[in-house]
Amino acid sequence: MPSRTVQHMLAKAGESFSQVVMAARLRRARVHLLDPVYADLSVADIAFHCGFLDVSSFYRAFRAAYNVTPKSLREQAGTIPPE
Repeated sequence: MPSRTVQHMLAKAGESFSQVVMAARLRRARVHLLDPVYADLSVADIAFHCGFLDVSSFYRAFRAAYNVTPKSLREQAGTIPPE
């Protein structure tokens, strides 16, 4: 499918490609933060693993999307990495 067609379809849905990508990255990060398998990774490592280049922008986007910081979510879920 041509990229222009995808852009038109997303525009009709009120979204952009970058918004779709951001939402997917945030969902993946949330899953990793809640999964005990990833408890040995820091929040920054998870952010980088999910495609974020800057930890502070990850924190801002995550808090805006889920109304909780990544660290707080991890604490609530009981999946805090060992120090």
